[in-house]
Amino acid sequence: MKKGLYLLLLLVTLAVGSVYQINLLMALAIGEILLWICLALVSWRCRRHLKLGFEKRVAVVLRQEKAPCTLRAENTGRTAILRFRARLRYGYPWEKKPKKLLVYGALEGREVQLSRVELPAVSCGLLHLTLDRVRVYDWLGLTSSSFSKQKTEAWLAVLPPFQEVPVDLSYRSAGDSAALLLSSLPQQNGDSEEVRQLREYREGDPTRSIHWKQSARTQTLWVKEYEQQSDRLVELHLGLNRFAFSTPSQREGFYVILSALVHGLLRALPQIPVYWTDGEGRSQGMQLSSKEGSEPLLLLLYHLEQGEGLSPEHPAPPVAPPGRILRLDFTTGLQLLEDRKLLCSFSPKQYPQQLSCFTLQL
Repeated sequence: MKKGLYLLLLLVTLAVGSVYQINLLMALAIGEILLWICLALVSWRCRRHLKLGFEKRVAVVLRQEKAPCTLRAENTGRTAILRFRARLRYGYPWEKKPKKLLVYGALEGREVQLSRVELPAVSCGLLHLTLDRVRVYDWLGLTSSSFSKQKTEAWLAVLPPFQEVPVDLSYRSAGDSAALLLSSLPQQNGDSEEVRQLREYREGDPTRSIHWKQSARTQTLWVKEYEQQSDRLVELHLGLNRFAFSTPSQREGFYVILSALVHGLLRALPQIPVYWTDGEGRSQGMQLSSKEGSEPLLLLLYHLEQGEGLSPEHPAPPVAPPGRILRLDFTTGLQLLEDRKLLCSFSPKQYPQQLSCFTLQL
């Protein structure tokens, strides 16, 4: 609006001055042209000193209606940038057209500014972010200078909300796979409940395992972890099937259930190995610990889903000898199996209700 009015004033001044041969109006028109040129040079110079990007190339957030994204703007020159605008495009890779959001800001001389923008993150996965078409305005807002070739990209990794599948590790009658697992584990001389180590208390740990003397000395709750409890071995195998999800709800359910399953297993076990087969038939995997949780696995699967394969040299956790482990399989069809036997088949539409009342008994 301001730019249009200025140009209209310039044209009127030129027209009236040239028609009626008024030298004062002609001089005013020339001054307006020179001012326009000076302001254009100012916006061009400010544009050269503006560096705009993301604070992190990959940021991790939990799935929610609005997720925070932090932008970083820096002015490398001494001249203040009173106003700039950038176009932020965001969307999931499977969406046909990304959404757009205009971001505005201002910077003093040699200033670094962090701006928080809230974006909708309603699905698990990698939300692709792109900053382009940056436009810098002069002090009066009459002219602007833009550059659209320079693009800054980042990813917002959206994880499922924290949830745990209750895991019951009470071993069943002799002869089944769980009893076989118990008999195959190394036994200690004397009491099978010999303490293996002390660790910090986690929500859900039984109070009878609390080491009261150590807790009193350190003013922090510590629990006793027993040999029999910590040495149980469970392997989790993923049937990815090239991430062939038939519906978005099935894809969402896969990551939500997988996250809850991993958190539940890591509540009962200090670590679990996870395996899968890549598109070329190579066995790959990673070891998860209770300290890391499911985040490393989900981030890796997100990138694998986008076609960013691992190197052939990527090490997989060693496979335990037959009879010494309990094998769980979870597929993209939302089927959970124990030693090739179906435990539960989740529905893509009703998995939240199923998950809330499901207990994994091993």
